[in-house]
Amino acid sequence: MKRLRLILAGLVVILFSGVLTPVTFASAVDTSGLKYDAYYPIGSAQQAQFDYGQPKAQPNHSGLTMCATGTVSQINHYFGNSILGCPGDYVMVHYYGFISSPTTKTINFRANADDGFFLSINGSRVINDWSLKGCGSNSTGSFTFQAGQWYELDAWFYEWGGGACSILTSDATGSWGAVPSTMFDQVGIPPVTFLDGSDTAYVRRNQPSSTFVSTDLNSVTYALASGSGPLPAGLELNSATGEISGTATTFGTYPISIVATPTEGSGSTTAATGDVTIVVGEPPAVTFDDITTEAYYGVAFDQRPTFSGNPAPTYSISGSLPNGVTLKSNGAVSGTPTQSGTFSFRVCANTFAQTACTKLYSFTVHAEPRFRNNDDLPSAIEFGQPYSGRLNFDGLVDNYSITGFGDGLPQGLTIGPSTGIISGTPTQTGIYRFKISARGVSGQSSTTPEQTITVTKAPAWTRQNLGGITRTSINTPFASFVSAVGFPAPT
Repeated sequence: MKRLRLILAGLVVILFSGVLTPVTFASAVDTSGLKYDAYYPIGSAQQAQFDYGQPKAQPNHSGLTMCATGTVSQINHYFGNSILGCPGDYVMVHYYGFISSPTTKTINFRANADDGFFLSINGSRVINDWSLKGCGSNSTGSFTFQAGQWYELDAWFYEWGGGACSILTSDATGSWGAVPSTMFDQVGIPPVTFLDGSDTAYVRRNQPSSTFVSTDLNSVTYALASGSGPLPAGLELNSATGEISGTATTFGTYPISIVATPTEGSGSTTAATGDVTIVVGEPPAVTFDDITTEAYYGVAFDQRPTFSGNPAPTYSISGSLPNGVTLKSNGAVSGTPTQSGTFSFRVCANTFAQTACTKLYSFTVHAEPRFRNNDDLPSAIEFGQPYSGRLNFDGLVDNYSITGFGDGLPQGLTIGPSTGIISGTPTQTGIYRFKISARGVSGQSSTTPEQTITVTKAPAWTRQNLGGITRTSINTPFASFVSAVGFPAPT
């Protein structure tokens, strides 16, 4: 039997080369399950053929009558008075076809049979339980599968007399049960793959593209399978060459199924088809990555670089983020840092089988608050007048205090330890130099540069009548004065 193989020969896109991988195609007609032939009546000669570990390559059914033939989806039968349309006793059944696993793994098998059962896969004996017994198993075997590869299956069952069952079980699904019907095929069409092994082709919108499918047969024609979705607008399938070409005009994801049908004289009547996807889109590109790269312990942070690309990108981090900060599904770097230090990372967007990343960020989380400015701290205040001001910090401040530097605050003023607000009514004039310590929630502190508050007092006369002198003679020296107090000293 010649098996058909459908292959994507290559994808060529102007300005872009897509990356493709393996895909398994279903047959064009329903070939699922296994074939069987049933024979009757068996005798001691057939019973002895596989007796106790000495099986022949194939039971000898010469001289027997084929009483039934057909297909089954599974080997999972409890028989009554009839075995697949044959009498209920002295029947031998031959199951044959192909078996496959979607993943690479070793699968264990056993048969519950009344009476005997024999199984080989790809010519290797797996179960040899050719003996009279009730509906149970005396033999277990295993076979290692490569993902998607079909292996020839050859199984035999016989019923001598009395009750009858024929059940092939495995641990393929993680627990013991009848081998799933999805693992069987009558034809065993091999996996259909793109040359580079992917089931998805990527085509840039409004860019000419050309992609080919081919088979290992000499002569086939190509068409969209019945029930297939449409090709992207602007692309066409050449039935003779298998070329899909044109200029796709609409973004989107297009699942399609292409069937390859042998033409007359090709030497095969088996057609194959496969489900593949064409994605029409654009690769990702960074459109903005000038985000803030400073944060503070315990203070919420949220910054987001942006990207173009279609379909909408998914995002990932290359590097490390501080504890408490994560990458959101929209690409934002967000959270409340609970770890200080400097962290290096990039944000990457992934779509259209490509990846684009931002520049490398050096992201610093400060453990302590940092002085920003004194814009809200009035530097001069009138003696005896209420006062309120504060210094501004970046970061979360847990406690404010006045350091031992300089003069401290003017008399009458205090600082709120939780708010940082300096308030009160000054009771002493002067120029006061001081610094403030701000302690963060991490327990670490920072100190401001030197600050100054001047408490002024308006001038007040202490003498303004020139000592009682109200007149003097012309051309006679005169001396007297007036006086006032205030801060700074009056002029």
